[in-house]
Amino acid sequence: MRLNMRQGAFALILLFFGSQVYAGNGGVGNSLIEPLGAMLLAAAVVAIILSYAKQASLFAFIIVGVLGGIFGVREVINKDVMTAFVDIGITLLLFMAGMEVDIPGLIKRWKLLLINGFGQIIGLFGISAALGLLYVGIDASYMEAAGLPAENATPALIYFALCLTLSSTILVIGTLKSTGQIAQEHGQVALGLMVLQDIVAVVALAILGSLNPDKVGGASLGVEVAMIFAKMIGLAIVLYFVTKYLLNPLFKFFAHSGELLFIGTLGYGMGVAGLCEVIHFSSGIGAFFAGATLAALPYRHEIEDKVEPLKAFGIILFFMGLGFDISELKPEQMLGGLAEGFILAILVVILTIPLMLLLGYLSRLNGKPSFLMGAIINQSSEFSLMLAVLCWQYKLFDPHLFIVITLVVLISFFFSSLGHQFLDPLYNVFAKNLNFMDGRSTAAAESAAEEFVMDGHVVIMEYNELAIEIADFYAQRG
Repeated sequence: MRLNMRQGAFALILLFFGSQVYAGNGGVGNSLIEPLGAMLLAAAVVAIILSYAKQASLFAFIIVGVLGGIFGVREVINKDVMTAFVDIGITLLLFMAGMEVDIPGLIKRWKLLLINGFGQIIGLFGISAALGLLYVGIDASYMEAAGLPAENATPALIYFALCLTLSSTILVIGTLKSTGQIAQEHGQVALGLMVLQDIVAVVALAILGSLNPDKVGGASLGVEVAMIFAKMIGLAIVLYFVTKYLLNPLFKFFAHSGELLFIGTLGYGMGVAGLCEVIHFSSGIGAFFAGATLAALPYRHEIEDKVEPLKAFGIILFFMGLGFDISELKPEQMLGGLAEGFILAILVVILTIPLMLLLGYLSRLNGKPSFLMGAIINQSSEFSLMLAVLCWQYKLFDPHLFIVITLVVLISFFFSSLGHQFLDPLYNVFAKNLNFMDGRSTAAAESAAEEFVMDGHVVIMEYNELAIEIADFYAQRG
């Protein structure tokens, strides 16, 4: 109770100061600090309130963004500045998503990922495409009625289905870490699945750029897509040699100082993103590949620890910008997609579990890890919101489809987060019905056979600057 009273008092203090900032000419003038400061203070208050319901703080950023747009903050903050904030947020999120890539782990569990990973993406994409066509009615007639090009019906349906298919890396990894399941079998498979989904999302974002109606000139869509994949392969090859011959010694030097490590990581990630912009390639893909190359370094965990705040900063910028976009919609447009958004969100939450049980059965996983995996990834993704925003800008989505996807993400986040608090009780309800899946698993035996055997190693707890010196000392002496 004492903790709750302290949190409540703190929220009231923040609310008071936030109101004073906005009242004190925070809503008028050209200053960016005053309205942005008021919004961040308000977001802190809402985040504290939502923490009592065990909900993600991203809801707070969206709510404050919507309210800020409604009450005129959008008129104070330059639109180009807000667009830049959103772009930076997307770039940072993609960079941190690349940091989650674990190539050795993917190779180690390739059989499980082949069935569970690609099976989930293909299976849920097919279901979502059917729902988009038969339930939402996305076809040429729908596009013409919405005032959009009829030839965009197929791309719109594909991206609509993809938005429902992707799961939230932020929520999944957060749940696995908070519940201590990240090292368990289903946790490792879920992490690999998130990596596959992130790669699919990054490729989809790159292809989506070729559909921009404001793009001047350019070849046909097929040639554009081929060029995108060629550039991706070329970027991967260049960064491979950069990692092998440059990044290892460079970041070994950076690792001696927390400040150097932070600025070096940020400079490398944003530098690669900037160079991709120069060659007319997606900065988001550049940031993702930059993060993936850093994930291959032996300093990966220390880098992640130093730059984790960047992820939170990117989340804040992106979701506040999303709230601003939502505030531009009319009330009838927001309410018009409520029924479809709610039904589709419930279907995503529910159907993901039996789909993962089926895939778990095919890959010879036991019943519990298959069930838990489905119950953890059963929501739509922050990447879905990125795709929805861009599809709306590029005239693939009308406001109705945009708000439907947004509601699916938010509602599925809410119900999935609630379910994450009761994973074991939920499994116990269905445990007897899943007994037929147990006793067939070969995954545990394969993992045990591939365990790393420590022979002549020095184990160092707390890997930091001092530990590096100790490791170098023993390495030099064999």
